[in-house]
Amino acid sequence: MHLIQLSEPVNMSASLGELGRGEWLVHDLNAFELAQRAKRGTAKVREFTQAEPTNTDNRPTLIMRQGAIGDLLMLTPALAEFKTKNFSHPALCCWPKHFDLFEGNRDLGGLIPYPLPADQIPFFKRIVSLENTMESDHSQHATDVFAKALGLSTPLPNYKPKYFVRDEEKEKVAPYLFKQRPNIVIQQRASVANRDYPLDQWLEVIVKLERRGWGVLLVGYKGQIPIIPRQYQSPFIRDLSRHDLTFREIASVLAQSQAFCGVDSAFAHLAHALDIPAVVLFGAFDWKTRTAHAPKTIAISGNGDCAPCSWHFHANQMFPPNKPCTAIQRCVVLAGIPPERIVSKISLIKP
Repeated sequence: MHLIQLSEPVNMSASLGELGRGEWLVHDLNAFELAQRAKRGTAKVREFTQAEPTNTDNRPTLIMRQGAIGDLLMLTPALAEFKTKNFSHPALCCWPKHFDLFEGNRDLGGLIPYPLPADQIPFFKRIVSLENTMESDHSQHATDVFAKALGLSTPLPNYKPKYFVRDEEKEKVAPYLFKQRPNIVIQQRASVANRDYPLDQWLEVIVKLERRGWGVLLVGYKGQIPIIPRQYQSPFIRDLSRHDLTFREIASVLAQSQAFCGVDSAFAHLAHALDIPAVVLFGAFDWKTRTAHAPKTIAISGNGDCAPCSWHFHANQMFPPNKPCTAIQRCVVLAGIPPERIVSKISLIKP
């Protein structure tokens, strides 16, 4: 971790806005990214060091992990075990846009906006950074990686992510669900392209599922997925991305559905949290590091010499350098999964 002193505000991104004047505690990479964005002479970066806490120190531990949604969901079982083993509730420092993931979660002592103002450091007996933990260890389940970084022994007693849906949230989104058919939620795209299944092949999956009696609910943020071609449109295919639903609203739809199918992304872990049977597609990452402890999840892995490449988005590169996917900007391993294979696996979980 590093401290960055700003004499003028810095724009973090279009979605995150500005980071104001002052001194902030940030992850290592963020410190240098922010310093690079700042005007010359307006940012100073120094390494953060902290003293070892004493046994009588009753201040809470702060765990720092800025995101993303799926990663934070996989972190929740480790947070629960940390609370149990340490007899105290840790605080979590993450992007404020992710706070609603933890609504109803009683394992946390507080949610702190990331980056952390330096004047709040004394409120905590120690600060644990989870930067580049699961990104640098692909030999074990991501939750185990987080747990070991927190000083916990593995395996954990429970790997189910924690997420809570309120009854009134379910009632609000109930009109989006089909009453005449079992509902399946489809997430076609991830936050990064190397985990995406080709859209033309998704269309084949969607059409076959509708013809086999499913009510198909497509999710994503507004404008993320294309409109279903007219010749394939059906009253039993609904594109919920057109309604610009919030994450919690989509989660409430999933909580009332009978199945999920999608790419290796947030809703795959949410399905585990909500006990929804799922079929999840893997190419870049080994399924065992993501869904090995999800008993209702069927993992479909693409085959290829380059899989799993374990490539995380880095330096604005969606795909690993010098690989077949780089030139065509799509994962050839995922593209090699036949749509019928996906549909046949979904048939196994149809109620």
